[in-house]
Amino acid sequence: MQAPIGLLLAKAYQTPLIWGWGGFTVLFLMLLLYFSRFYWDEKVKIEAAFDDTIEVLVAALDAKDPFTRLHSERVAAIAGSIAKRMGFDEQDVPSASPMRPVSTTLAR
Repeated sequence: MQAPIGLLLAKAYQTPLIWGWGGFTVLFLMLLLYFSRFYWDEKVKIEAAFDDTIEVLVAALDAKDPFTRLHSERVAAIAGSIAKRMGFDEQDVPSASPMRPVSTTLAR
């Protein structure tokens, strides 16, 4: 992936768009690449923090209510098996299943 970007930057340097120097175009493109990478990393961190928050909330609910203890893990396992049989990627499905005990506890 780096070779095409390098070729693009080399072509941008050879064909100046601003004030007759291609370095400004290269700097602009590099800033775009930097900020897109930075915001992607932040998005990944926020998603991980959200997943951790849900796990902690489910663990707190499991500790509070012995009737639903480990219920979220069983629901996640069943959802993963159903997703696998339906041909879906099972990594995305179990992340939503821990919300069920949270919603049922809040509804009580």
